[in-house]
Amino acid sequence: MLAAMAEVASERGAAGVTVADVVARSGVSRRTFYELFKDREDCFLVAFDYGIGRIAGEVFPAYGAAGRTQRAHSWREKIRAGLCALLQFLDYEPGMGRLVVVETLGAGPRALERRSRVLAQVITAVDEGRREGKKSDGPPPLTAEGVLGGVLGVLHGRLLTRPRMGEK
Repeated sequence: MLAAMAEVASERGAAGVTVADVVARSGVSRRTFYELFKDREDCFLVAFDYGIGRIAGEVFPAYGAAGRTQRAHSWREKIRAGLCALLQFLDYEPGMGRLVVVETLGAGPRALERRSRVLAQVITAVDEGRREGKKSDGPPPLTAEGVLGGVLGVLHGRLLTRPRMGEK
């Protein structure tokens, strides 16, 4: 059902998804849906959490492995490795990527709050580079948010221009 939610949200936008769409796409009964989820929003949030978990399962190991090197620029290596892992995930799972990056923006306040919590964690990781700098006149704390905003903007645009599921 989570894959069905991601597919339908990718096709119609998060606000356009209905329980009927999800049960039809997943092949389960409405009763089964309501045994697992309170409502459509609950299903979306579980799909979002699942997508974030899948992404974290790819990004964190890559980020951590690069951090164990003895290179002088270990933060750069960690960020590069994490970003590469994220981009590979988005290539292989564009529907889930679209749900997490694009559709969450239209999925309501609870989804936006979860998205904000995830982004705060990413901002902390990006901000490590500023704190590792040797100069006291390095970039301001807002830099990490700006960098992440730029990356999200590019990802958002790319995921929007990619054909939606079911389209060529």
